[in-house]
Amino acid sequence: MTEPSSNGKIKIQVAMIGVLGVVVGALLTYYFTSRQQRNALMEEAQREAYVHFLIVRELPFQIEDAKNRGDTLLARTLEDKWNLEGAQAVNRIAIYGTKEVVSDLA
Repeated sequence: MTEPSSNGKIKIQVAMIGVLGVVVGALLTYYFTSRQQRNALMEEAQREAYVHFLIVRELPFQIEDAKNRGDTLLARTLEDKWNLEGAQAVNRIAIYGTKEVVSDLA
């Protein structure tokens, strides 16, 4: 059996470098794509948490308005909604909010 020539060794090394480049490129693409998707999901969760919080923050004003109009049924319904969703909205901000927002809420 004869040893491969140095020219043959170089061809194998070049091929290995090419395969290694493809594998590294695929891994980097996967990493950055999954990171981008996680960031997009987190931004969406933050946006939803902030919107929910702002909607819930309006409930006390709506409750007061209903009481002033004498609509006790609506006032009670809104109070129940406030009791159910108020803490949930704050919890969602605590989970998904930025550090600045969470510290301002505390």
